[in-house]
Amino acid sequence: TYLNLDAAVSGSSFGASSVPSLWKLIRAATHDVKDPKTGQSIYQQWQAGRRETRVDSDAEVTGEARIGALGSGSDYTPFLQHLGVASTDMGFGGDYGVYHSAYDSFYWMENFGDPGFKYHVAVAQVWGTMALRLADAEVLSFDYTDYANQIRDYFREALTLAKRRNLQN
Repeated sequence: TYLNLDAAVSGSSFGASSVPSLWKLIRAATHDVKDPKTGQSIYQQWQAGRRETRVDSDAEVTGEARIGALGSGSDYTPFLQHLGVASTDMGFGGDYGVYHSAYDSFYWMENFGDPGFKYHVAVAQVWGTMALRLADAEVLSFDYTDYANQIRDYFREALTLAKRRNLQN
């Protein structure tokens, strides 16, 4: 498994993208780490701010917090798209606006982005919880039911798009 933290903290809103087989692991880890501001779990804060929008997905039925699909062009790309390693990208986002600019500095982060580096600690705790659960597992906690359901949803979307564009033959 490749656990990516490309931009670990740029605000206080947790988000993740992942292959579907890791969704349950991510959600479980965020249940066990506290949000620095509220004292609730990161999962509770994440769920309150984001909902799955996919039709017929398990997440919509259960009201789970949304985990996006991984794209390309990040550090996980060779692991996922060339080697087939289950991967995730996660972190805390927000109105950062200074990424890869002259203002993207320790000073900015210390004074504006994450004073006290509390969200840096929280993301390290989520990452560490996931890493330990994977490293200590006798059997990896991949959930291929989520993967199968996601592939089914993608297939249905492709059929709908093909019909809309008159490509069904």
